[in-house]
Amino acid sequence: MVFFSGDTHGRHTIHKFYNKNFPQQKELTKNDYVIILGDFGGIWDLKSNKDEISLLKVYKDRKFTTLFVAGNHENHNRLNSDEFPEVPMFGDFVKQINTNIFMLQTGHIYTIEGETYFVFGGADSIDKQYRKAYISWWPEEIPTTKTMMEALDLLKKVKKVDYILTHTTYTEMYQLMGFNDNKGNDPMHKFFDAVRNTVEYKYWLFGHFHVDKYNVNRKTFCLYNKIINKDNLNKMLENPIPTEVV
Repeated sequence: MVFFSGDTHGRHTIHKFYNKNFPQQKELTKNDYVIILGDFGGIWDLKSNKDEISLLKVYKDRKFTTLFVAGNHENHNRLNSDEFPEVPMFGDFVKQINTNIFMLQTGHIYTIEGETYFVFGGADSIDKQYRKAYISWWPEEIPTTKTMMEALDLLKKVKKVDYILTHTTYTEMYQLMGFNDNKGNDPMHKFFDAVRNTVEYKYWLFGHFHVDKYNVNRKTFCLYNKIINKDNLNKMLENPIPTEVV
């Protein structure tokens, strides 16, 4: 079974994965997955330390396997280095953080439990002027133009996927959510506009905005505190939750 949730930022909202908040995990195994939609933040400091090891152990001790999409608040230098090996998984390659934590790589398509997932991480940090480059902010948070073009070429070939998993969203969804902040200038939005015009999808899920909202007609979901699976997605589409619909 596959579950989805939003940003965790290291320890900031890791409590949502504790048993009392996510009781379904009692029935899960390492062959079940929870996918964090960016800003995992478990790899943050310049090198591994006691705090990081302690944090990763919380995930390691969960019954499920943790997968994540790259957000903007990640140490991209370390995640993309040889420190974490590429290993075959889901018909492609992922980055292995430890025995049961893996990063789904940007621009790749994976097959999990018979369904296809296009993954494209990254977003623009609106607070980067208050951060230090390569200490608390990494320019690699925005994928290269080459990576974007290769992804679009791949999507043109496959034509449809079951899921699109990203950290931020496309222009229309951002506008529908009613935000009025600098995140509206994110160059990733225009890229995702192109993705939306290139490939068919059943569900589009993203994080980044620290809210739980969705649009029924566009089958697009922004997640933060919720931990949901495909059954939940379908129920939300069939019986919309008024406070969460945009």
